[in-house]
Amino acid sequence: MATKKQKRDRLARAEAERREQERLAKRARTVRTAAIGVGAVVVVAAVIFAISWLNKDKPVVTPDAVTAQGGIAYPAANQAAADAVEVVVYEDPLCSHCRDFETDHGAYLQKAADRGDISLEYRPIALISDDSVAPVNAMACVLDDAGPKAFVEFHDRVFAGEYADSDFSDLANESGADGQAVAACNDDGTHDGWVEKVTSDASDDGVEFTPTVRVNGETIDVDDLDDIETLIEEAAP
Repeated sequence: MATKKQKRDRLARAEAERREQERLAKRARTVRTAAIGVGAVVVVAAVIFAISWLNKDKPVVTPDAVTAQGGIAYPAANQAAADAVEVVVYEDPLCSHCRDFETDHGAYLQKAADRGDISLEYRPIALISDDSVAPVNAMACVLDDAGPKAFVEFHDRVFAGEYADSDFSDLANESGADGQAVAACNDDGTHDGWVEKVTSDASDDGVEFTPTVRVNGETIDVDDLDDIETLIEEAAP
């Protein structure tokens, strides 16, 4: 099991890679040329290839209760209205901007989902680097062990930055799952092959950075994420 120092080192490496990923994504948006577009795709493809290579012998073990797209539907207190706005959030556990997004907007999204105003789906992926595979796998292990409510609690704790300071087993226990079972599942890499698949699927679907947020199927520009509440309200019928 990784030590706290190793986890902090992983976060530092991931942050450096995320900054490069963001730089390329912004460059691609600013200068719409084929060469830059290809460059951005190559960077994402290289990450996906690396994860795929690391997990090439891993079977695809899909966790329980995931959607057909590999997401986890937020277990809202009320059923979403027929005309509810559909919100999908792609996040990488080692992405600092994802942590910022959850800090600023996570509570709003969950409250809106509890009211039935939106349907909310989380799609955790390992887009930044292979160091992201373990925490996404851990999320899948929690989902398998204790269901969507425990997953959401675990998700919220990870994106609050607690992953850097605690073992997965501790976070799992605090989230309502069996910490030892989750630790064993994570150490075995039970869902590593699935993590590679959903990450590759997300890349094929045009996800180039995290967080990527889609409202009624439309990707919100990264520069507009601070206005997500307004954009969701405007999307409502």
